[in-house]
Amino acid sequence: MRRSVWGALVLVVAVMCGAVACTFDKTPAPPVQQEQAVKDWELVTYVPADDAEHIVPKKVTVRASQLTADAALREMLQVDAREQYPLFPQGTTVRSVQIDEATKVATADFSRELISENSGGSLGEILMVYIIADTLTNLDGIEAVRFAVEGEHVDTLTGHMDLSRPILRNEEIIVK
Repeated sequence: MRRSVWGALVLVVAVMCGAVACTFDKTPAPPVQQEQAVKDWELVTYVPADDAEHIVPKKVTVRASQLTADAALREMLQVDAREQYPLFPQGTTVRSVQIDEATKVATADFSRELISENSGGSLGEILMVYIIADTLTNLDGIEAVRFAVEGEHVDTLTGHMDLSRPILRNEEIIVK
């Protein structure tokens, strides 16, 4: 009887040691990869309508984490450049966009090409101003836009439109 008790005891100890050895496997488990939910944002920018007197919305999907006012205007310029007849002068870049949170006015600062390479007339200036203003006022926290070139506020782009005051969104120019 002693043999069977000892035998059973040895068997139990052997099984437990085997179980413990299995739980102490030193091979690291592969890291758990958590897929972060990356949200996309539908940015609405504008291009000239076929009648060349209005603007039409162009929707572009961008990552929400990358959606800033600067990025919105850069995307606006890229959308324009892909059009058959781009409105913005070649070489125009966005230098920065500063937002005054108290007044909700954004100052959009562009490179000198916006003026120096601009061959548009009054209609071209109106379309450019409202493409910029309406694109930015689609974003939360922006209700109006001031214009700057090379860091200096400008009162006009081509001499036809008064930009000395912030420009509000213009729904009437948008073809829906």
